[in-house]
Amino acid sequence: MKKAIIDTQTVKLYSQFGVDPFYQCAFEKTLCESSEPFISIFTTTECVMAGRDITYANHYVENNKLNVPFVRYMGTGGPVYINSEFIKITGLLPKNSFTPNTACRLVADIYTRLGIKTDYVEGTNDIKIQGKKVSGVSYSTQLGDNDFFAFFFSLSNDYKRAAQVMKLTKHTTVLSERAAGIHETHPSITKEQIIEAVKLELQSRGFNLKDVDVNTNKTLLTRVEENESEIFRNQSFIKYGILEK
Repeated sequence: MKKAIIDTQTVKLYSQFGVDPFYQCAFEKTLCESSEPFISIFTTTECVMAGRDITYANHYVENNKLNVPFVRYMGTGGPVYINSEFIKITGLLPKNSFTPNTACRLVADIYTRLGIKTDYVEGTNDIKIQGKKVSGVSYSTQLGDNDFFAFFFSLSNDYKRAAQVMKLTKHTTVLSERAAGIHETHPSITKEQIIEAVKLELQSRGFNLKDVDVNTNKTLLTRVEENESEIFRNQSFIKYGILEK
């Protein structure tokens, strides 16, 4: 077994696929409020997702004719076009049990389990296949006694659609650099294979994962609905990253 990342008996694992992106951001915030360690694996419907620090979202919202919602999460980070082939893993762990470097090493080892050779770009926390970014890691230490992390796997991307959408964000980063898909070099890889590799790699690092059925926790779902309505669908938060009272 590899060196453990976390010293705990159980980490709850939430898996949800094809969900509404506003709901997913609210779901993550609600889990973070409890300060209990968790891992969340999910996919969402099509959207542009960005951190609350991005200042030009109002231009996107006011000129969006494509019916692709702009969704903010509570952390920081530039806009990313997301479709149903974009798998994201997030988690909350005790402070100092995880770092950007160990997160990137984890992602690289997940690819190794899949038989895929990758390159890790230190400093940007990017994972690349043949020079194109297919995964990335973000990390926050702003949650009291816990740290929050997120990383993603992009299976495939519709470059034409992504270009149409991202043009509205006024984001200048080259799309082919940010939005490559695993299927460009490894077309046989499936979502199920990636998710299984993620679970196995986490378990090899000391995670005792406990699958949780979200639908059985009505109190949690009620709080998620409140956060979704009051924060993530709030137009002031979407446009400017601030909440109107």
